[in-house]
Amino acid sequence: MSEEIFIRNYRKSDFDATTKLMRELSEIYNFGFDEEKWNESSGLRLFSPGSARMTLIAEMAGAVVGMGFIEVKTDPTGTKVGFLQNWGIAKEYHHKGVGRKLLDRAINIMEKMGVQVIRINFGYDINPKVLQHVQTQGFNPTSIMVEKVLKKSEIVPEKKEVVIENDV
Repeated sequence: MSEEIFIRNYRKSDFDATTKLMRELSEIYNFGFDEEKWNESSGLRLFSPGSARMTLIAEMAGAVVGMGFIEVKTDPTGTKVGFLQNWGIAKEYHHKGVGRKLLDRAINIMEKMGVQVIRINFGYDINPKVLQHVQTQGFNPTSIMVEKVLKKSEIVPEKKEVVIENDV
């Protein structure tokens, strides 16, 4: 018998577990997790009535095993667009239905909010397996976006050398 997956809203007490999850996923998928920015945006993860964004948490046996940030925006044409961001499942819970349950809940929430289209933005070097997986869930590639980085330090934090002096 498999453990039940619970999907719930993010709580302040989830901060350490979600930070650990993002760090782990960054090591696996090499997306340059910026922990400082993650800390700064922690208040955005809390649900508040009337908000167009929230973080869903997947929990099994009391442990955070996955998460996904949803946000709804209205584009200039008046179309309500839902976005899925910071979506991740702990490595040991891949292929156990956690991501699907998170996605189903996100879609349900966005349908109730009147969302007309849901988008997921990926980097150009996306792992083909990830792209194939989201396509099996009904998502299809629709565009290619290009960008030019003007201030590299704002996008990719510089690595700082740490010098430790011993008083001996």
